Amino acid sequence: MAAPPHRDTRGLRPRKEPQQSRSRDLVAAIEEAATRIVRDEGVDALTVESVCRVAGVSPGSFYQYFPHQEAVLYQLLRRHAEAVTTTMAAVLTDHATSPVPVLVHHAVHAFLDVHRADPRLHAALGHVVAARAGPGLEDDLLATSTAVLGQLLAARSDELGDRPPEVVAFLLVRGLEGVVHAATRDAPALLEDPAFAAGLERMLVAVVAGEDARPGG
Repeated sequence: MAAPPHRDTRGLRPRKEPQQSRSRDLVAAIEEAATRIVRDEGVDALTVESVCRVAGVSPGSFYQYFPHQEAVLYQLLRRHAEAVTTTMAAVLTDHATSPVPVLVHHAVHAFLDVHRADPRLHAALGHVVAARAGPGLEDDLLATSTAVLGQLLAARSDELGDRPPEVVAFLLVRGLEGVVHAATRDAPALLEDPAFAAGLERMLVAVVAGEDARPGG
C-alpha cells in the first residue's frame, strides 16, 4: 500500500502575523467570519468573497494576511489544536501526581469539553481533516500536543515501565484525537454519552498503565 502524500503546510500559513491592535482586530474578524461560515454553511461555502462579505473587509485587506481561503481554514484548525494543547497541558499539570485513572479521567473530560463547546464547527473541521490531511498536516497540528504530553509523562517515567514517554504520548494524542474527532464528525451524540467517556478512559488507562491485553500477555 502506498504511503499517503506528505502535505507541505508552508503554503497554508498566514503571510504575516499582525503586529498592531488594528491589524489584530482585522485578522480576528476574518477568522470569526470563517468560523461562522464553516459552522453554519459548511466548508464548501468558504471563499475569499464570502469571508470578506461576512467580516466586512476588503479582498486587499484579506490578502495582506492570507494567500487564499484554505489558509484561513488551516488557521481554524491550528486554533483548535492550540486550544486542545493548552487545555490538556493544564489538566496534566494540575494532576501531575494523581493516580493514572484520575489523571486520565480529567484529561478525557477536558478533551470532550473542548469539542462539546461548538460541535457543529468541530464536526465540519473533522470532515476537513479526514478528507484533506496527509502526514504533513497531521504532524503540524498534533506535534506540539504530543511534545508537551511527552515532557509531562517523562516526569512519571516510573509508571511507564520500559515504554518511552514519547511513544506513550503519541498513542494517547493520536488515539484520543482520532476517536473523539470521529465521534464529532460521524456520531456527535456520543460526546454526551457517559459510556463513551468511560470507554475512552479504560482505553487510555491501558495505554498509560501498560495493561497488556494481547494473547499470553
